[in-house]
Amino acid sequence: MGVVPISSNDVLEYRNRLAFNREFFLLKYGFAFHAFTQIDSNFNVLGQILQSKKDKNGKSRVSFIPFVLLMQRQARAAFEGISSFQSYEAWVLLRPCLEAALIMGKWEDDPQNCNIWKNRAEDREAYWKTYTGRKLRSTALPRSDRLQTVLSRINDDFIHANPDYYLRHTKIQPQVETVGILVHYFDDAADHEAHLHAVLHLILVVQDSAAGMLRQIFGGLDPLTVALDVYENEFAPRVRKFLERSPSHKTVLAELGLWPEEAGA
Repeated sequence: MGVVPISSNDVLEYRNRLAFNREFFLLKYGFAFHAFTQIDSNFNVLGQILQSKKDKNGKSRVSFIPFVLLMQRQARAAFEGISSFQSYEAWVLLRPCLEAALIMGKWEDDPQNCNIWKNRAEDREAYWKTYTGRKLRSTALPRSDRLQTVLSRINDDFIHANPDYYLRHTKIQPQVETVGILVHYFDDAADHEAHLHAVLHLILVVQDSAAGMLRQIFGGLDPLTVALDVYENEFAPRVRKFLERSPSHKTVLAELGLWPEEAGA
């Protein structure tokens, strides 16, 4: 197998574009990088609570710690996708972060749900009855209904090769006696900004819900906060200005990012 010349190496060109996009992101969206740094640190706070606290019956929730660490890993990976102007990658990578939070809520509702989860390979029917669709919603996790709806939306929009996925990045260019078909690898400016705001806000919403559940479990954690309200107050004006320029992206912010209506979404 011969070596493809550098000048015509499409894979190398793709990697060059990824590197360029990341550097460009830091220059144009430095505010988002700094915001995500703060958001990322919230996972450490949640993990420290799980390491040190016990409930009123003297029981810990150490089994939640791997979920929180996985949530952090997936959030970081998703941010890399956004930093590369590839929102379709970001949502796929962020999906397990949502699912982990929802599973913690299921375990808190009923410890038996943990056994069903562990025995997934042996009893798939019980697993599907407990962990698919709206069954993933729980009483213990605040906003679990809304988070499960977002999870379902991610599945529809970014996981399955349905008509929307097929057409979203495809462009047809009629030419003389032929047709040109292009598939875009990177977001345009408006798509990128919409999904950037949606991803950052959704991660905070997931963290805020997890923090609310821990306050219910352990009590005495009133100071525990991920500063969701602070973030919304700071970034809402930016979101409103963006939607004035691109109102068609309101659905992304509201239905994927869970931005509140008062912020313009």
